[in-house]
Parts: sequence; C-alpha cells; structure tokens
Amino acid sequence: MRIDIGCAADLVPIVAANIQRGVDQVYRAHQGASSSTVRAALKRKFGRAIGTTAIEVLAGCISDGNTPVIKCSSP
Repeated sequence: MRIDIGCAADLVPIVAANIQRGVDQVYRAHQGASSSTVRAALKRKFGRAIGTTAIEVLAGCISDGNTPVIKCSSP
C-alpha cells in the first residue's frame, strides 16, 4: 500500500515507521475483526493524520487477516 507522507524528506522514514507501529498495534488487537471495527480502531489511533482512503484500505487488509506493510520509497 502506498501512503503519501507530506513532510520533510528526512522525516519520511520516521513517520512511516510510526505509522507502521500504529498499524501493527491495531492489527494485533483487531486481526480478523469486521471491517467497521478495524476502521473505527484506525480512526481512533490516527485521527486525521492519515486519509480516509488509507484507513479504508488498511481496514480491509486487517479485517481479511493480512498484515499491512508500510514502506518508504526514495523520491
């Protein structure tokens, strides 16, 4: 999954790691739960820090039992 991170280039790996950590926590707590349950957990975790499209995709992935992986790519 690709999430565009809008911050200084030097901070992108740190922000991506923080997002991954939060996604991992939600995954462990809600693996296999309904999409709406996972979506609510992601919204509580991230607030408006990530967009609704990203939350929808992550929720679908987690509710299907898959582990989302957030990666940084060089510009």
